[in-house]
Amino acid sequence: MRILLLCSSFNGLTQRAWLELRRAGHDVSVELAVSEEVMAEAVELAKPDLVICPFLKERVPGRVWRNVRTAAAAAWARRPPPS
Repeated sequence: MRILLLCSSFNGLTQRAWLELRRAGHDVSVELAVSEEVMAEAVELAKPDLVICPFLKERVPGRVWRNVRTAAAAAWARRPPPS
């Protein structure tokens, strides 16, 4: 499975997730979520089957989670921004 890890930092949690997913035989890439544009572009380029967000401070853009399966560590990562 092609998996994209979107993260705010490649910290110990994200490194462990990357390692375990690779050990399980998945094709895993990592992208730092510095902006919504970067996240959307990373998804377009990687064409993942699944996006995992183990450590994310920013919310996942709607154009990402509407079109690709996502698993965010924080439920708020998928909510629309406050009005």
